[in-house]
Amino acid sequence: MKKVLFTLLISVSLLTYAKASETASYTINDQQVEQLFTNSTEVNYTQVSQNMLTAQSNVNLAENKLASMSGDKSATTALILCALFGGLGVHRMYLGTATFTWIGYILTCGGCGIVSTVDFWMLIINFKNVDQFVDNSKFFMW
Repeated sequence: MKKVLFTLLISVSLLTYAKASETASYTINDQQVEQLFTNSTEVNYTQVSQNMLTAQSNVNLAENKLASMSGDKSATTALILCALFGGLGVHRMYLGTATFTWIGYILTCGGCGIVSTVDFWMLIINFKNVDQFVDNSKFFMW
């Protein structure tokens, strides 16, 4: 019975404190509200849609630029990174692979060395054209 009364007393005091602090901290300044309305600008649907189209075209330009930059990956750099840090998946990070893939390389030490070794040989075999490995999200890039 003591626990119930104690819990009830604590609950009532917390509710009273919350109610008192809730009403005391909020005030509205009507002059500031009116000033905000006077300084605001009216926006219509046409302006918003034009701004959205402009933003979308900027995003498309950035994506195209990024895509053209991703084709500039060097096979030599990827091969050196694979030879030195193959178990850590640094070569896959360089080639633009998704984050979870090279994290998988780190956790498995490059598939116990097997996957990173196969990656090394695949980079040697396809040395002239590594575009198929750029942005390849598969764990096994071949």
